[in-house]
Amino acid sequence: MTDLLARITDTRKALEKAAPAPLPGQQAIPVATIADHHYEGRGGPCEAEWFTVPCGKHRDAHEYIGVEDA
Repeated sequence: MTDLLARITDTRKALEKAAPAPLPGQQAIPVATIADHHYEGRGGPCEAEWFTVPCGKHRDAHEYIGVEDA
């Protein structure tokens, strides 16, 4: 039990540390994708609706684009 508590304490300490500074020349890239629905559009913004709210995002923002669009 004490081993478990020591591991939890060590993990908490590690998570409290600040993230390291980016390396010179390092750039962030967006990784967020829409994965809750397929792209539904004709080359323009997505026309899918979720509770009457249109998606409107670009095709490339979707993880799933459909077989016919690939």
